[in-house]
Amino acid sequence: MVVGTQIPVDQLAHHGPSFANPVITGLAADPTVLRVGDDYFLCTSSFEFFPGVPVYHSKDLVSWKLIGHVLTRKSQLNLWAVHSGGGIFAPSLRFYKGRYYMTTANVFRTIAGAIEGDLTPRGFYVWTDNIWDSSSWSEPTFYDVRGIDQDIFYDDKDDKFYLLCSRPTFKPGQYYSAETVICEIDITTGRSKTKPQTIRRSDCAIDVAEAPHIFKRDGYYYLITAEGGTEDDHQEWVCRSSEGPLGPWEVGPVGSVNPMVHNTSNIDVRATGHMDFVEGKDGQWWGVLLAIRPTATGTNKHDETKGTWSTSQLGRETFLCPVDWQDGWPVVNKRKPIGLEGPPGYGTLKAPAKRVQERFTFAPGRDLYVDGWVHLRTPVAMFEYDMESRKGSIGLIGGPYTYRDDECVTMLLQKQTAFIGTWQCDIDLQPDEAGLEAFTTAWWSRDAFASVGVRATGSDGSKEVVFRKPRLTEEVVFDEETRPIPTGSVIRARIKTDFSGWTMGYSVLDKSGSPTEWVDFEHVPTQLLVRDRVIDSNFIGTHLGIYASGIEHRAAMVPAYFSNVTWDCYPWEHPQ
Repeated sequence: MVVGTQIPVDQLAHHGPSFANPVITGLAADPTVLRVGDDYFLCTSSFEFFPGVPVYHSKDLVSWKLIGHVLTRKSQLNLWAVHSGGGIFAPSLRFYKGRYYMTTANVFRTIAGAIEGDLTPRGFYVWTDNIWDSSSWSEPTFYDVRGIDQDIFYDDKDDKFYLLCSRPTFKPGQYYSAETVICEIDITTGRSKTKPQTIRRSDCAIDVAEAPHIFKRDGYYYLITAEGGTEDDHQEWVCRSSEGPLGPWEVGPVGSVNPMVHNTSNIDVRATGHMDFVEGKDGQWWGVLLAIRPTATGTNKHDETKGTWSTSQLGRETFLCPVDWQDGWPVVNKRKPIGLEGPPGYGTLKAPAKRVQERFTFAPGRDLYVDGWVHLRTPVAMFEYDMESRKGSIGLIGGPYTYRDDECVTMLLQKQTAFIGTWQCDIDLQPDEAGLEAFTTAWWSRDAFASVGVRATGSDGSKEVVFRKPRLTEEVVFDEETRPIPTGSVIRARIKTDFSGWTMGYSVLDKSGSPTEWVDFEHVPTQLLVRDRVIDSNFIGTHLGIYASGIEHRAAMVPAYFSNVTWDCYPWEHPQ
């Protein structure tokens, strides 16, 4: 799956923009990056979706291809009963002594996107000597330190491994606060060799210092941290030490260096932070970070209200920026806000293709995960996904759980990677009892999604099309609209996406497999899915996918077949 198809820019004027942001569109939060030789590798958070921690590869930092995942086995990642917005937070990818390490944490319970205080997880790491082989990653080695946003730093000066993480401090009267801590660890067992000590507290209004990374350059140790929380006040700070990873740490000059990024006044790109650095092949340094492309709730215009959370149906995406060095300090993006285009002067990079068309293939032995498909939570019954019985189709055998259960339902999802696009699939459900369902969906969470598909109304094969969307209420309530369709029929379901939301529709196919009359339902505005209730999470982004379920907590006895699944989109079309 190619996620950032871009065209060479060296044919363009060198004074023009050097690349387009974001470089990975759709949900791609908390990026971490490294270079090994001429190859760049990048990982992002995967939250409640399985497999965990996607791995992307690039030769130029702007054109990225999904090559696999780190956590592909239940023994590595058990997401049973994980809350929406929980799961895998903020991986760090490192390469030491010829070995790749990925470290992260699995967060089971959240409250409105924050970690529930008594269940701060212990993190873990896995390793491989071959990053191209997803099956080669080791079983987890766990730490004895609680926290999130783990990173491993190896200091070649003393041949020691250190664990960094963000640890909640739970200040009275404050929604969430956290500090950065560090300790030496035994890399073989994960056990701490020293007590964790605090190395960074934030001076921002929201007292959060998270996503810590340490690296060395020209005799200095550098500590970068995401501060201010991951919403509109998100920013990135840097400190340095001449002595070692334990400090003491000197804070970079405010105004000329710090905060390195802080986009509160920018209406095109918001919530910038959670950065990682990499030195390029030519010695130029770069940063990757998360940010959102905001739209005002339910419109195609920007939300210009400064200091408020700005919605984006795509979630937090991966952005790129140049890093230059002045007086021993990193200067990010020429001290300009992170934008939709890279600053001039970096013309060896690339500009994006305008349109991306994907047709998803189903065939025996096909690796769905490399094609970008994910499950909601860890699957335990792969027989529910049949690519052998019908050529060009995948049969989903609805399991005993529905979308309202904190379980792995029979569902496959793709990231929504653009505001403007059309998602289509053919749905063939020939039911043997009433209540069976087969849908395509725009999925934010179990409490916030919209769908269109087929539901059986009798044991004689009768059925109807059902359109389902949530109400704009604090309580979780879904409204339905139904239309009868002929027994034995197959439908083509469609989701048209735009800056303000989604429009769902369907057409009954004729005998040649062509659509007849299209029927569209009421437009679903963004604010129905992208919510800030206690049960919701601002961390994730919309997925588009396919789903089937049984009836009354019993598995279905017949499959629903999905075929001709396509996504035709314009990833770099932005709100105006």
